Amino acid sequence: MTATRSVLVALEQAEAGWAESRSNYLPSIEFQARYSMARGGRTFDVPVGDLLNDAYATLNGLTGTQQFPAIQNQKFDLLRDREQETRVRVTQVLWNPAVGAGARSGRFRADATRAETEAVRRALVRDIRVAYYTFANALRAEAILDDALELVLENERSSNALVRTALATNEQVHRARAERLEVEAQRDRAETDRLLAASYFNYLLARDPAADIEVSPTDLTLPDTGPIGRLREAATSQSDDAWIRTLAEGVGTMRPELDQLDQAVAAAEAGLGAARASTLPTVALAVDAGLQGREYGFGADNRYLMASVVLSWAVTNGGGERSRIRQARLERDMLERERADAEARIRLELQTAAYNTRVALRSIETATERLAEAERAFTLVRRRREEGLATPLEFFDARAAFTRARQSHSIAEAEALIRLAELDYATGGAPDDLAGEGAPGQENER
Repeated sequence: MTATRSVLVALEQAEAGWAESRSNYLPSIEFQARYSMARGGRTFDVPVGDLLNDAYATLNGLTGTQQFPAIQNQKFDLLRDREQETRVRVTQVLWNPAVGAGARSGRFRADATRAETEAVRRALVRDIRVAYYTFANALRAEAILDDALELVLENERSSNALVRTALATNEQVHRARAERLEVEAQRDRAETDRLLAASYFNYLLARDPAADIEVSPTDLTLPDTGPIGRLREAATSQSDDAWIRTLAEGVGTMRPELDQLDQAVAAAEAGLGAARASTLPTVALAVDAGLQGREYGFGADNRYLMASVVLSWAVTNGGGERSRIRQARLERDMLERERADAEARIRLELQTAAYNTRVALRSIETATERLAEAERAFTLVRRRREEGLATPLEFFDARAAFTRARQSHSIAEAEALIRLAELDYATGGAPDDLAGEGAPGQENER
């Protein structure tokens, strides 16, 4: 699934960003090498001759010698004609509040993305369950219409035989043929629904669209145990108000979407702290060790070591820090409102899923009773039809009622399973039971 892969990539990015923010606590090591050649530039004049030549002349006159010769004024270039410097610099942050706030923000953002991943995973499990039950219902509908097609074919053959023996009119044959054509059209639609449902189910599992799906009969029965079984029991044993109230307890912590927003709010709060910390001074330790001079060498005149404690304080940058603080505060406030809206939406979603589940479970009872009555009626009419006592119209009506009852019962069971899966998702039910056993229809893949 594209959405699943995208959120997993986003999780890796968030964790990488958190690791990067934590790395600011550690020392940084930087290697630098420079070799320079210079010509011209400013000079520094030292009037050595002007200072000493008069004194040297006096000394020479007193001693009668030339022991102290005259010297020239000296001129030094401020830039060396050749120079190299090779050094390793180690920098360690001693105090920087923005580093800690940034690390906390990175951790909360990673946790928010992790919660988002769990939310996508749970939604995918719900979609897989719904797709599987939809496929199973389409498969059942196809089987029901296959049985109905056998009945109408048998009835068409019987009608033709009665016409040949002058025991029935052509009207009965035409009615039987029309009934068969109607069932064949319904069978074609059911087959199309099954193929589409299978393709969507395989798509959710990232399988080939034509992969076979085995439906286990136990997967299509309402469970009595596990999370869904407990939801079913509560739905049928408690009153509406008590059940909804029980489900709504702890709604603020049962969904990963809310956990995601809680972590996002915490990250925004840490980001606000980082924005405020940017206005404070920072202290760092820098240590340089290396070689310098006209030539490369490792002698005492070339080696050097220097340690510095650096205090840095951005007093103002034209009001930009105030704008960053305001932006961070607005982001936090926006996420807090979004979190409150999400909780209200989830409460409504939970209430809707609960009522839909209760209606679906009650519909099974009605559909089961209807199926039993329709089956008894069809059995009696079919027996009378074989004895020549029932009219073709009675047989067609009984057969159609029985087929519709079977379809309604199958739809009611599938609808109840789908509604229970949606309710399990709405209540934050953990998908570990499905994750551990594999998705429905997957374990029997051929």
